[in-house]
Amino acid sequence: MVRRERTRSYLRIASALLLSFGLFFPYYLEQLGSLRLFSVAIGFAALALEVFLMEFSLRRRIAYVAVGAGYLAVAVGAIEVVARQINDRLFAVNAEHLLVMLPLFALLGWVLYRSGKGRIYIVVLLSVATLVSILAISESLLGQSLFGRTYEFATSQREGLTRALVGSENVLVLGAILATMVPLSLKLHRLRFQLMVSAILVLGVWATGSRAPAIICTAVAAFQLFPVLRALLLRFVWVAHTLAAVAIAGLAYLSLFVWAPFIAGATGLEYSSNYRGAIYSLVPQFLADRPFGYLLQTAPAGRWVVDSELHGAVDIARSVDSEIVYAIFGLGWIGLVLFLVAVFVSIAAIKHDVAIGLSALSLTSLGFILALHGWDAMSTLWYSLLGVCLGFAVIPRVRRQAGRKLPLIPDLNRMHTV
Repeated sequence: MVRRERTRSYLRIASALLLSFGLFFPYYLEQLGSLRLFSVAIGFAALALEVFLMEFSLRRRIAYVAVGAGYLAVAVGAIEVVARQINDRLFAVNAEHLLVMLPLFALLGWVLYRSGKGRIYIVVLLSVATLVSILAISESLLGQSLFGRTYEFATSQREGLTRALVGSENVLVLGAILATMVPLSLKLHRLRFQLMVSAILVLGVWATGSRAPAIICTAVAAFQLFPVLRALLLRFVWVAHTLAAVAIAGLAYLSLFVWAPFIAGATGLEYSSNYRGAIYSLVPQFLADRPFGYLLQTAPAGRWVVDSELHGAVDIARSVDSEIVYAIFGLGWIGLVLFLVAVFVSIAAIKHDVAIGLSALSLTSLGFILALHGWDAMSTLWYSLLGVCLGFAVIPRVRRQAGRKLPLIPDLNRMHTV
């Protein structure tokens, strides 16, 4: 029995390492083929492993895996055929994220959490994230890529601190992923491990030169130091809901009455700071003209353009750095509602699991300045966290409506001995 459990643990560690590689070193997978398809394959392999380790009959486990594989194959095949027929690769990207990657990784996240073995994955993920943070700090201090990515490293720089890239898709993406890891350090049993890992992760985020992720994860790391603050948050989650609603209302007001479709600033830093306000100023008009967006397809060139002091005319449809705007371009009001659901479901999850809720909220909040589902590797983490949060929101209601007691949700806070 002990040998069997040890074997299962080794298999889960291997699976977690593969997921971590896909998350932190997608650059190398891109050299081999479609990163999106590699991500799907890695996610399905992890899900299939967990299914085969369940206490069902062998026939039932094989059936589950076969159905899952069949759905993924049919969905990807159908989407690729349609994308070729309409000659639109963006449709394939958006549709595969919505219909393939989101359900796959959301289910994987919930299954891992429910299995009671999610601690293994979290510990491996945090270990790899800590190593990547150390590499990011080294790249920033040395001023060069440690992985031979000279061109990508050079084109990622702007005024100020040297921006680390490591093996990620983008410096901002790397900062966002590492920032999302900070709340998960609460899963570590010993306080000194929590402090050490969170400190290294925060430094790693700052090494990427990504300001918003750095500010968010620094605030979260400081918040985590005080158990009384976490207790207050658990007791008054409604305050977080209220603040989120106020922030979204404020964003709507600024989009309607304050921001203009012009990006001021003669430097890269100023351009980046003013870019989001300019693109958000287009949202009210876009929702009025295209209530269902472009149905996951590419917007016509030259239709949604803002002027800029640094680069002249900028076509927003070709450079969307906001999940809200990206989702609205894809599905209009439906895309906006889906993002808002992600925000409030993440907040609601905090009362069930502070670490998971804060992690999901951190990454979702970065959707205000980063197109989350535009990055194939990073989005796997977002979907997995949302899967757990949705499980918290939906399963208790299903249990009450069914009038019977479904299996209890395991509390990972009680299973984080390292």
